[in-house]
Amino acid sequence: MEEYLRHGSFVESLGSPRVFAHDIDTLPCFSGIIQQVPDIRKYDRVLAIARAEDVVYLKSPPDRAYHQWLCEVELGSKNIVVLKGKEDSSLPERIMNNGSKNALDSLLGNMRHDAVFSPYYGGRLERKASEHLGLFMYSSTEVTEEMDNKIVFKQICRELDIPVVEDSIITTEMTESEVCRVVNHMFNRTGRVILRGEYGASASTIHVLSYMDEVCFHEIIGNSPLGTRFLVEPFYEKLSSPSSVWFIKQDGMIVHLRTSNQILENGISHLGNEFPVRFDEGFVDRLSFRFAKYLANRGFIGPFGLDYIETKEGIFATECNPRMTGAIYPWEIVYLLERKGPVRAARSENISLPKELRKFKVLRKVWSDVLYTGDSSEGVIIPYNVGPIKAGKITVLGTGSSIKEVRELFAQIKSRLS
Repeated sequence: MEEYLRHGSFVESLGSPRVFAHDIDTLPCFSGIIQQVPDIRKYDRVLAIARAEDVVYLKSPPDRAYHQWLCEVELGSKNIVVLKGKEDSSLPERIMNNGSKNALDSLLGNMRHDAVFSPYYGGRLERKASEHLGLFMYSSTEVTEEMDNKIVFKQICRELDIPVVEDSIITTEMTESEVCRVVNHMFNRTGRVILRGEYGASASTIHVLSYMDEVCFHEIIGNSPLGTRFLVEPFYEKLSSPSSVWFIKQDGMIVHLRTSNQILENGISHLGNEFPVRFDEGFVDRLSFRFAKYLANRGFIGPFGLDYIETKEGIFATECNPRMTGAIYPWEIVYLLERKGPVRAARSENISLPKELRKFKVLRKVWSDVLYTGDSSEGVIIPYNVGPIKAGKITVLGTGSSIKEVRELFAQIKSRLS
């Protein structure tokens, strides 16, 4: 018998009302992430999933036409607090420096006592911001920081009998000959090697090598702080990239949000997600639930995601993201759409825009016949990350009766951009 709620809601699991401050700036190794995704500071994904009574902190005002459309289709919140600051200052820092406490009092009124603080990553800076606001933060900082470590994650998986790819560890303190010996051993297994940093997101510390590139190694290790560790793993060809996202409530209840397949650019960088899946979803969910129970016993609360790879050799766990993940946002919208009707297939994807279409009011006309109107749950698209639109990027959720239909829908909307 299942001991968890299946296909639940991230937002509703938090309680109500919610104060969102979703900012990726405070993630470990963020400097590497922003090099991979230069416009990531402008992401405003949480705006589309917030409910009417919630408060959303943002670094810059949302696109007016986009926010108006969200209100028309009864998505998102009108309670937006824009906190100005230097480009490299995080939302938690701005919260503590910009007098946002007073704005929160006026927006929440009597509901303030029950409000919860939802960050993207529940680190120490976020905890200080929540204490500054006098709000309960839905995260456990100590466990979050521990689980963000890819090496520790694999050690725990082995203890829980969750399959992981074999690996060796190299450090910046090893000699060049020691590093070469370890890496060459892995090369002999599959002919290609994947080097993964102990910390990092959005493929910011991942390197795939087809030969012993000494120049590359000098650059990677030489630019890393002393004591930095890397996982060295054989590179297996992927059949799929399972992703499973979950939530643990304060009372220990485990909520399964959704399992999907990751869409990866160059086989590494996250581009989106889709379901239904072809891999053994039940197997992935059982492994994930096993890890979720471990986290719950450790006192972890809040959202988290587990990533896997499916190869000819089997399905292996690769990392835990003890925080919000890119997949949680579109699947929360799917949860809302399912109140209108079934959603049998869905896909989220980052889309590049030409210069002449980098305003939502223009895009709305281009996609008018398939843009969500608040009625149909399938055969529609919902843009949910419009913050970086001026930089030529937007993230879109599309739905349909089958994955074939959804992919055709994406092909259709992309064809209108040229």
